[in-house]
Amino acid sequence: MATKTETKEKKTSTKAPKKVATKTTKKSDKVSAAKKTLKKKSVLAGKSLKSKSPKAKSKAPAKTSRETINIFFAATDNYIKYMDVAITSLIENASKDFDYRITVLHNGLSKKNEEILKKHETSNIKIDFRDVEEELKGLRDILPDAKIFSMATFYRLLIEVMYPNIDKAIYLDGDIVVVGDISNFYKTNLENNLIGAVNEQMCFLNPFMTQYTIDVDGIDPHKFFNAGVMLLDLNAIREFELHKKFVRMLKDYNFQTPMNDQEYLNIICRNRIKLLPNGWNKEYVEACPLEGDLYLRHYALSTKPWKSKDVADADLWWNYAKKSAYYDELNEEYSRVTPEDLARDQMMAGKVFELAGQLMNSDHTFKKLIIDIEDR
Repeated sequence: MATKTETKEKKTSTKAPKKVATKTTKKSDKVSAAKKTLKKKSVLAGKSLKSKSPKAKSKAPAKTSRETINIFFAATDNYIKYMDVAITSLIENASKDFDYRITVLHNGLSKKNEEILKKHETSNIKIDFRDVEEELKGLRDILPDAKIFSMATFYRLLIEVMYPNIDKAIYLDGDIVVVGDISNFYKTNLENNLIGAVNEQMCFLNPFMTQYTIDVDGIDPHKFFNAGVMLLDLNAIREFELHKKFVRMLKDYNFQTPMNDQEYLNIICRNRIKLLPNGWNKEYVEACPLEGDLYLRHYALSTKPWKSKDVADADLWWNYAKKSAYYDELNEEYSRVTPEDLARDQMMAGKVFELAGQLMNSDHTFKKLIIDIEDR
């Protein structure tokens, strides 16, 4: 008896020779039929997958969890153009593996400046602005008069209370350029410390400031840190109640200091600071060699690169300034700088030493009123 396959072959081809059905041909036909069945199932499976593919596309792919690095600056309208150079350098050297939220703390910025800074935004860079007026209301009467530096320097002390949901953050002054990947700074393990920062190089290399740090602040000059670049463990800082301690100290001991809140931070946090290599905050102090690689240059002394190209590493700052939206304005401003302007800057630097000298001869110091009592 002929198989189904043979019957089909007879119908479709009259030329096919007549075959005798044997056990061998029956077995071969069964294998052939099985192969056809499998092939048909395979084709149908492919069609089934194709038909379902639009639904698969409609599902959003699972997002990879990306860490957000929170970075804070403090600025005024007058200072925003210099700070923009810092932001430009930071973004250019930032890793693409992280999201960055840069927040500018201020007490009144023009919409024009906000719009210019907003142009830095990309898929992983966000720029926010926060007016600190509300937080300053309760502090204005007790904050020391910032005779040498801007009042904006105190804004960094408000981060703890203004952002209760942020665990960790970086604070940066505006007179810097970042030449390394800032995410590496953020990933520093602070262990049981509140703040990661770099030693204030002037405090242990300038003999006068070394003596000031010992006599007035009561701190080892090699442990006194610069507050212009800080990694903040905000959870630990809130638990420590840094802001409350700062306000209480302002009320009890309102000092006129040459370094403003930097001294308060050093006094309050003196036992909870992790000191980092100065490559993360390299001030120009001629006798201080670079520790490791340079990641961040800080123009912390009196004369700034936007006023004099004779400043150490001024060319580094101007290389990033050329990429800033404020470049033309910065260039025009530089062309108007006079020798009298530079002399005024030097005079302001002199006031730091003048005020430091007055405090060294005073009984009203951090060391005598706080350190000596608390550390007994």
